[in-house]
Parts: sequence; C-alpha cells; structure tokens
Amino acid sequence: MCRFRNWVLVLINASLFTYYFLIRNTEVLNPDLFKYPTSAQSTNPRLVRLHANFIEGQQTADQNNWKVPQWHESFGELGITQDKTPTAFQNYHGEPGFKETNRKCLKSDTDWSKPITPKHKLDPNRFLIPTLYNGPSNQLAGFQQSALLAIILNRTLVLPNFYEHTYENVLLKTVVGAERRIDLNILRRYMSVIPLSQAVKRCNGRFDVFFNADEEGMSPLLSALPVIHVQTGLQGARYKAGIGIKEVKDFIDRGNMDVYALVNTEIKWLMGDMFQGRKHDFDFMELKSNYQSSKKCAHYFKPFRQLGLRPSDTLPASWPRSAFDIIESPQENVLTKTDAQVFFGDVWRNVNSPKFIRDVAHAFRNEILGPSHVAVHWRYDKEDFLHYLCDVHFRPKIAEMCQLIERAANASAFAHALAVKLLEAREIHGYNPKSVYLAAPSSVTGFVNSIQVAFSKLLRGIPKYRDLGKVEIFYSKDLFNFVLKNYRICGSTSSDFDFTNDVISQVEMEIGKLGKTFLWSKQSTWSQRVVYYRRLQMNSNDLYLDQNILGLIIDTLDGGRGHRRLLREYASTMEQAT
Repeated sequence: MCRFRNWVLVLINASLFTYYFLIRNTEVLNPDLFKYPTSAQSTNPRLVRLHANFIEGQQTADQNNWKVPQWHESFGELGITQDKTPTAFQNYHGEPGFKETNRKCLKSDTDWSKPITPKHKLDPNRFLIPTLYNGPSNQLAGFQQSALLAIILNRTLVLPNFYEHTYENVLLKTVVGAERRIDLNILRRYMSVIPLSQAVKRCNGRFDVFFNADEEGMSPLLSALPVIHVQTGLQGARYKAGIGIKEVKDFIDRGNMDVYALVNTEIKWLMGDMFQGRKHDFDFMELKSNYQSSKKCAHYFKPFRQLGLRPSDTLPASWPRSAFDIIESPQENVLTKTDAQVFFGDVWRNVNSPKFIRDVAHAFRNEILGPSHVAVHWRYDKEDFLHYLCDVHFRPKIAEMCQLIERAANASAFAHALAVKLLEAREIHGYNPKSVYLAAPSSVTGFVNSIQVAFSKLLRGIPKYRDLGKVEIFYSKDLFNFVLKNYRICGSTSSDFDFTNDVISQVEMEIGKLGKTFLWSKQSTWSQRVVYYRRLQMNSNDLYLDQNILGLIIDTLDGGRGHRRLLREYASTMEQAT
C-alpha cells in the first residue's frame, strides 16, 4: 500500500495525471451515524441540513450554526476508493499484432488557408475579443453568448483562448486552442471569425474599448488584465514606468497577485472606455445601444449567461417577426429577448464539438453501446461540485438540493432508478436498451463501480427486472480504453494525458446528446448543454423519458410517485388514441 501511494505521489508531482483520473482515498463514513430529515423537515426554510445531526456532539445544523466542512464530508458513498487508473496515452502498446499506424488521428481539420464566405459576414475592421472563464462547459456557454453579441453588434469574432479544467487556484491556466473545443469549419461557414494571433496584429497588441459582461465593476477587470496580456498578447492596462510584458510575466510566474505593483492607477489606467453590462433584466435594444462603439478592438470580459437566454426554435403564434427573418437578419430583427432566444438557438446549432470528437462518440456508440443506449450524467462529487455549492458558496435556497444529493448518493437506489427507467423505455417507446453510459467525475469512480455491482445484482435477483436481460453500465474507463486502442494524438499539445482527458470529457457530452434517453444533473452547465442540444435537435416524443437524475432516484426511493405516474397516464392516452 505504501509503495502504491508513493507511486501516485510521483505521478502527481510529475503532473502526468490531472482532472479525470486522480485517485483520492477517502474514508467512508458509516451511514448509520446519520439521521435523514423527514419530508416535513425538508420543507422548513429554517432547516438547511443534509442530516439532522452531526456526528460531533450530535449538534443540530441550521442557518445560524452552519459548519461547512462537516456537511461537505458527510456524502458517504461518494468517497469510496476508486479502482485502478487507466494507462496513460504514451504507455499504450496495444494487443498482439498492434500497429501504431492503425490508430486514427485525433486532430482538427481546420484549413485557414481555404477562403470561406460566411452566412453572417461581419465588419472586418471591428472585433469582439472575449475572455472566457471557469470550466470548459462554462467557457463554451460564454463563447456562444459572445458569438451572438458579435453578430448583433456587427463585429468579427476573435477566437479566444480556452483553458483546461483545473481545480487549483493558478493565475496562468493551460491554454487550449479553439480548434480543440469547436468545429471551426462549421463556425467559419456561419460567421466571420479570425484567430487570436491575427487579432493581436490587427489590434496592435492592445484593446481600445471594454465591454464588461457582468455588473462586477472595475476591480475584477483590473485584476485580470495583466494575466490576459500575458496569455493573449493584448494589453488593456497602463503599467508603471519600466514595466513591460516580460516584467509582468516574471511577476505572475512568481505567484504575485498584487496588480497595484504593476498597474499605474494614479492615471487613467484602463486603455479605453468601459461599457458596463447588466445581468438578465434588460431591454435588448438597450443592450445593443450600450455596447455600440466605433472603436476597433473590443474586449468582452467574462461572458457567461448574463443575457439570460435559453436557445429556442419557437415563437408565439402572433409574434410580429418570423423565426426565418430573425435567423437570416438578426441585426435588424433581434429586438426583444424572445427574438434573441430564437437566434440563440441558431447560434447553438452552429457551435459544435470538433468533428474528431463527434467521430469518436459515434464510433463508441456503434461498436460498444449499441443504437439505443441510455446516457446518464452524475455531476455530484465531493471535491469540486459539492465543495463549491454545498460548502463554500452555500445558500439557503439550494439546501433542499443538497439534501436530495445526500439521499440519492446511494448505489442501490441509483441502480433501482436505472432499472425503473429501462422499464419505462420498454413500456412507453417499445425499445429495450442494452447499455447505459454513466458520465461522472473521476473522484466518484468507486461510487460508479458500486452502482455497476448493485445494478447487476438487481437484474439477476428481482423478477420484474429479469426480462430486461443483460444490460451493461459503461463509464469513462471504458471510453478511455477505447480511445487508447483506436486513436492517437496528431499535432502538438500540452501533454498527451491532458489531451486525452480533454477528449474524454467532450466525447462523453456527445454520448449524452446521442442517447435514446438522457438523465441529467441539476445545477450542471455540462448537463444543461446536452439538454438544450437535444431539445433543438429532437422532437418532444423522443425527449419524453429524459429526466433529472436526482428526481428519478428520489421518486424511486419514495415509492414511484411523480414521473412514472405521468408516464403511465401517457401510455394510457396513447392506447386510447390508437
């Protein structure tokens, strides 16, 4: 055991393993030590507890004496020790007779030398340059919002830096090229875009106007601009005498976050005017007016759902503009939020995962999952999601959700809920899925393994589930091994392992889009993105079995109220109609 732990530490120190396959051994708390709140207690706004009593001193937890670490550490089954980490990309030697050249290339096929005339041809002399933040899904959401705004404002969109997912508080994150996140061939046919490197030259290495996506004011922008300068080559703040980009980089490399040592705040330090954004509650004509500027290079700071838009493809029957007119001529016809949501749906359709990602997802479905798989996303891990939502940024209004996660984090309950969903699929749509793909953070791999065991026992042991036959649960380890066996890295990248993790995460999202049914996680941008894509691409009957995974598990635990009752009513209605 000691030798194994030393091996893990060596790998971590060498930075070979990040995000998807870090192993954390966590002691499993005895669930018998916790007493769950009753349904009556859970509706009391004064109670914000996952379990009625803490282990330590049996102290009652309410809003007044909240103890963050104790709640965070109480998600018992989510701390189960994981299984072995898959082999790294560069160490894969294949099966007997394996040849490296047999593996397909994981690489974008974007050809910038090929001229393309986009559907939305935008002003070639004015640019919108976003700075994205948070994890990969949030970055994509911010990019889509930027694409919509660029078209409405008639500015060529500059492809921004994307970043690898990290849980560490670092100033300089690992940059990911846009071609690894987006199908640039589709995007270039849709709208005018240029690479960041070209924008640096066209903008003479500086921003000259600032669009703040949120209402945060000047302070966050001041803190971010030196890092943005180092990672993009575009300067937005005036520095003190004798300080240039080399000094700024050296300053940041030393981990110094005191931007006042760099920026000359005694004068107008921002290299251009700033236009302040508003969050959710605004008139769209006002938005267009606020962000109008003749300046050449506009920095769009931290876009992420501030416009409050949900991609849509429908309008009220009496709407004065058609969806066709809105999509074809958005600069003239996007006048309200309703218009913007229809146009946003068109933006979503044209911001796709890279083709090589979609190809891997289709190959995995065709060769491993089969045509009728159920896709599940369980986002709730202790290290990241629950630590953030139920601990550090706890708010009373999400207390009930945290309670539901604690109840649902039970392998047996999870397995029963999956079996119920498979029965629904057969009862309502007449198909019998033979595979489930469960996307989950690597830190809950042990929990996933427990679900696999419980599910297998359930199908063998409960008579009403035996007719389902053999159904396998696949997860990231299976996908990882499939990618290792069939694909190789082509072109330069930060590290083989990080790139593979990046591929796995994106392919899992595509598997969710391809699922016959999708069970999604509340409060997850990853899940939300899959849900929106499915709604835009599939009809309502195909989406009827899609459900929030927490709701399904809790419904199963509580005896099958709610969703399954509605499904039975739906089946009865369909029988009467025929």
